[in-house]
Amino acid sequence: MLNKRTTRPVLTIMLTLAALGLPACSTATPSPLPSIDRTEGRPAEADIPEFTGSWAEDFREQYRLTTTDKARAMLSDGVVTAAEYAEVRESLLRCAAERGVTIEAIRIDGSREFSFETITSDEANDVMNRCEDESGDSTVGTLWYWMQRNPAQLDEDELVLSCLHRIGVVDQGVTIDQYRAGRQDPARPLPSKREMACIRDPNGTK
Repeated sequence: MLNKRTTRPVLTIMLTLAALGLPACSTATPSPLPSIDRTEGRPAEADIPEFTGSWAEDFREQYRLTTTDKARAMLSDGVVTAAEYAEVRESLLRCAAERGVTIEAIRIDGSREFSFETITSDEANDVMNRCEDESGDSTVGTLWYWMQRNPAQLDEDELVLSCLHRIGVVDQGVTIDQYRAGRQDPARPLPSKREMACIRDPNGTK
């Protein structure tokens, strides 16, 4: 079975696009997760380093969510290197495979597709949660995805809307205020592949 996992920022934008009445495509919805403790092993507030720079707040928050010494060591200097992310990614892929889940793709925004045959959907989601934490993907990986996708930390809504304008999915007359107001609309069909391309990689870097 093929499943799709999407990061929270992407889901938020998907609902906004739906509210603007854009065409939709379907995607799998993960089943409810078994109860697991994702807080065990987190550092005390007093042990969180003082980060500096434009990403300091994000590093502090992700450090607070770490559950392993390895992830904390990677984040402690306020930098996520390509080598560190490669190590996290390899650990994630290996962890999932050992538990019956094959990760088919990981995109620039951190969303991924994974498949499984010998376990249930609930079990597969449980595996993904555990492996994301154990590998450091849920913290180190999260920062890597954010920094690769929007390195200049531009306004997320403006970044995506600019891409939608550029590829002709949204009319040039749609303003940022209209785009943001669309989030309040209760209609929630999912966006098309072209729209998802802007959501996942608004700068077209990958």
